[in-house]
Amino acid sequence: MKHLSTFPVANGLRLHYLLGKDHEGVFPLDLGRTAIGLSLEEKACFAVVMGERILSLDRRTERERRRGGGEMPLYGRYFVVLDEAETSMPQEMIGKLIELKDEYRAGTVYGPDRPVHLVESVRGTEGLTHYLPEYQDSRLAVAQWPTFVDFDIRAGYYGKPIPDEQTVHRDLEFGLSSHAKDPKTGKPLNGMDGKPIPVINLPVEMDTLKTRSGIRQAYMPSCTALWFVYMGMSKSWAIPRTTEMEHEHVGNSITGY
Repeated sequence: MKHLSTFPVANGLRLHYLLGKDHEGVFPLDLGRTAIGLSLEEKACFAVVMGERILSLDRRTERERRRGGGEMPLYGRYFVVLDEAETSMPQEMIGKLIELKDEYRAGTVYGPDRPVHLVESVRGTEGLTHYLPEYQDSRLAVAQWPTFVDFDIRAGYYGKPIPDEQTVHRDLEFGLSSHAKDPKTGKPLNGMDGKPIPVINLPVEMDTLKTRSGIRQAYMPSCTALWFVYMGMSKSWAIPRTTEMEHEHVGNSITGY
């Protein structure tokens, strides 16, 4: 599938993809938010884009929703790996981060807290985490950053200690082998193929070949980038601004979402 666009909607973001080799249709994918995971080394850098798919069940009446009464809505979620980037130099990766941030409207980059000079370089990157006043003109911004979309699209950097290899593989294995829960039934959520959807969903249709092969081969740059974004998103919440009375998951015939 080819990613076409990302637009803000009431509950988060809507991504559009072209389906098939002959581009015979457009597939919309609704997400609560997107973020980027980063592995940052002097000679090997890897980035992974992840989206959060939120499912909700709200049995409150309209009056209860307006006044804040009734039982709290129930939520379920899983995470879809959307894209990736790999470079041999940190400066090249910084350019890729700007492109991925704009393309997927990512609000956070989760990565390491060292090497300090590389982390500070990412944190201080104009066009990624901030825009200077002199570039508050869209024409100048597009000339500087061809993927520029909006001045409000900025990605904060959240750094944490680099985990050891055992921790990375343990946590990723848990996410890949666990299944998303349907808030309506409490049971595993199934895709169109009838199989449970893993909490870390790696669809083969997405441009994530290196991430998938990296997991199989225990390649640490890709595994660590995936670990950073998975742990960052799974340990935080972005509750939808609006909910439906009752959720019923209907998967796509190709992806099974």
